[in-house]
Amino acid sequence: MKRRFKALTIPCGGKQEENHSVDVLAPEDNPTQEQLRAAWGVPNREQLRAAFKSICEREGRVLSVFTQNALEYYNQVGQLGRVLGVDGYQQFCTEVFWPQGEHTYTLELHRRRLIEEIKNWAGGYIRP
Repeated sequence: MKRRFKALTIPCGGKQEENHSVDVLAPEDNPTQEQLRAAWGVPNREQLRAAFKSICEREGRVLSVFTQNALEYYNQVGQLGRVLGVDGYQQFCTEVFWPQGEHTYTLELHRRRLIEEIKNWAGGYIRP
């Protein structure tokens, strides 16, 4: 575990000393949820809001698929939009909630369903 946490703090091709953004976490440190999220590069609410605002300003589109791994913080379609509070969110972001699906889509059925969802979603934005 310690090696894995340490690896998270090393930029690609870099050395440990070069990255001062995240402390090295060891299992015995008993890291908090926030420290673990930071180590994995998970944005906080303000960073996420800023990213979605930027997407909106550039007239981008987002498909967010939430699976059982998100059940700790997400349990209904539209929840992310309400939490972020970004004006016009529903016009550029589509949320899909699959509480029975695994985040890594280990089942062939779930992979096919995801591919179909992406094709249908993207097809709605492709101009003839």
